[in-house]
Amino acid sequence: MCLTQNLNTSAKINIRQLIVIVAIATFEFVLMSCVHTKTKVKIREQFEGIVTYLKIVYDINKKPIKSSKTLVYIKGSKYKCINKYGNNTVTEIQDMNDKNSQIFLVDYKGGKYKVGTYGARLNPVIKYMWGTGTNAGYMCNIAEATTWYKTDTMHEVVYYTMEMAPNPYRYDLKELNGFPMRWFKMRGNSDTRVEGFNKQSLSDDEFKVPAGYKSVTGKEMDDIMKNHTFNGKYFLQLGDNPFEIR
Repeated sequence: MCLTQNLNTSAKINIRQLIVIVAIATFEFVLMSCVHTKTKVKIREQFEGIVTYLKIVYDINKKPIKSSKTLVYIKGSKYKCINKYGNNTVTEIQDMNDKNSQIFLVDYKGGKYKVGTYGARLNPVIKYMWGTGTNAGYMCNIAEATTWYKTDTMHEVVYYTMEMAPNPYRYDLKELNGFPMRWFKMRGNSDTRVEGFNKQSLSDDEFKVPAGYKSVTGKEMDDIMKNHTFNGKYFLQLGDNPFEIR
């Protein structure tokens, strides 16, 4: 009889302990779910303003030989990318909701030229990699992006943060579902990374094409520049966005 009572008492205690354990686990699950939900809201914050990217070019011994800065204006699906090469400038403007809106403005040796869409944007194959890193104070995940051209293949290592929503610049990396912070070519000699953010409201006028530019085709622009180069490349090969030339 005493043994039976002890067993019943022990069983009741075990059931009570189990109920307490389940209650605690349920509370922790709900709490973590709430925290995760708040984090997701923060992740989807859309950046608006100006991003400064710093590009460093190295020699074969991995010593930096020159650097340049790219200013990228971002508002929603629109972006304007300004690259300076000495006294020459290439400005790219596009609204990613309109695939035919891509425009290049080329200020070259005193001339002003406007070039429309000249190629189809290529989407690289993404391979996610283990490990994380930081850039400009943001925690970043790492991936490898491989783009196949007709005559070559480009491999890039990309650092991207999930703390901000994807931006239209480097839209070819949209599969990452994050904000590209840094990329470098695995077989190349350049490293591009975010140097700083300037969050501000931008007017739609910032993304309009100014007057005074002569419309030319991509081939005509290449012919104009065939005896001159930017950074060792003709116009049609410029930029970090991968394109296939028509």
